[in-house]
Amino acid sequence: MTRPQTSIKPILFLFDSDQPKAGNAYGHKFDSSFLRALKTVDRAKATHSLVLRGDLLLDSLCYKPSRVASQDWTRSNRSGQQTRSSTSQQSADMALFKLLIGDFCDSFQNQWHMLDLVQLPELLMQLHTFYCIFVPTFPSRYRTSADEHLRRHPWYLGAAEPDLSNPLHQELLVDSLIRDAFVEQGGLYMPLGFEGELDGDFYGAEKFSSQGIVALPMDEFSERAPLIPISDKLTARAMVTLTRLKNRRALNVHERLANQLASLETARKAPVEYDWDLKQLPNAPDEVEVQARKLTDYLLSQTHEKGKSKARFFEQELGITAEDWRYLRDQLMDALGKASFDDVRVDAYGIRFSVLLPVQGRNGQTATVNTAWIVRSKERATLVTAIPGPKGAVSHSALDASPVVPPELEGADRWQAIFDRAVQAGQEAAAECVPTPMKISGGELIMEGECGGAYVIVPDARKGFARWLKTNGHGVRHYHGGVSVYAETESQSVDRAKAYAEAFAKVLRRNGVECRVSTYLT
Repeated sequence: MTRPQTSIKPILFLFDSDQPKAGNAYGHKFDSSFLRALKTVDRAKATHSLVLRGDLLLDSLCYKPSRVASQDWTRSNRSGQQTRSSTSQQSADMALFKLLIGDFCDSFQNQWHMLDLVQLPELLMQLHTFYCIFVPTFPSRYRTSADEHLRRHPWYLGAAEPDLSNPLHQELLVDSLIRDAFVEQGGLYMPLGFEGELDGDFYGAEKFSSQGIVALPMDEFSERAPLIPISDKLTARAMVTLTRLKNRRALNVHERLANQLASLETARKAPVEYDWDLKQLPNAPDEVEVQARKLTDYLLSQTHEKGKSKARFFEQELGITAEDWRYLRDQLMDALGKASFDDVRVDAYGIRFSVLLPVQGRNGQTATVNTAWIVRSKERATLVTAIPGPKGAVSHSALDASPVVPPELEGADRWQAIFDRAVQAGQEAAAECVPTPMKISGGELIMEGECGGAYVIVPDARKGFARWLKTNGHGVRHYHGGVSVYAETESQSVDRAKAYAEAFAKVLRRNGVECRVSTYLT
């Protein structure tokens, strides 16, 4: 009779090391408890797996660039030569931190687990340090008994089965924990360092096996250590995590620029000292600035002495004239958020950079435009100029349709076109929004975040777009004057409603309609 094959699953054991008596070497206590439990439950010595250990570094994933500055220092040799380098600072994005906590805890809801998913996010939000012991290939028949055995330790939190296709699980467990041990046939194996001695330790090894720690040369350890069965095919739940992380961890234009400015080569070339604090950027409805006069009186002006050659290019190649300045501005501002920066440099006037951007014309044709930008002190990035760029230099396949309506549309037709595009933008923004999770003490984690709504206020209900909204039943009179258009979403999330309203308002502003956004909690 053939014995059924043992089911192998990954397992994570979690401990709360933020205890008064834990001390600095808390890992030793947890390591020995784990080995004692493993020896007790796996009498057949069937476990053949790497054992990865270390702290759960969720907080390390929520930092974004916040400041970059030059630093001059003098060599200590006789030449006394002065060298300029760059220093940078990063600040925690607390909304991202809450999302990481929420997603990590929520990701175990439909996995095998013995965790308290009400208590766990509360401890993480209180900045408790969690110690992990991750066993990627563990006989599943032992996991419940191993969990029960570890319950004897007062600081043990529980066990769970990670999803090895989940990018957050991979980053926290596979990529961040120390992989310096494996278990095989009841023995514990660790690698020798470059000097022929063990670099680490594993408390409890002498009681786990009569051989204690079996030290292997690094090459032999790497060859014999079991692999981690990471799946390239993401589960449905892993796709949720991937989408959330991609959305909330993305850097904006100024953060990406700060990262590039922090490079040593850029710092060496800077002729002046600089200190750029992103927290001093002014609040603005748009991330970057493209001044209307820069387009109408220069780039698209057929009479400007220096700008008329550029104006001919935009009209002849793209069918864009001075009347289309909002259309061009919209494309330049949005494309900048997805582009790579070239020639980042610092001079006495500010931080300068160039970007090749794709532009789609009113005639349906596309072209590459080489744009120059500057960031002055306490100002957002501003367009300096734009000239025709080399053909085929950037991809035009990912161009988004501009929300700016054609200038020839007038009256009710114009208002209807703006409204339709604003609604579409709002719906897409609400769907793509990743709310900041909300945790009520003693209650379940709410991934949709706080409840509430949002609305867009268009002033002066007596004329223009506001009057059209009221007349056609798309808005209601606002108590401070004007007309309010409420965000219509399928969720009660205030974050999704705000995303809808801000995207709706963005379309209005790009079409020259003044408005503002307001939110409320319920």
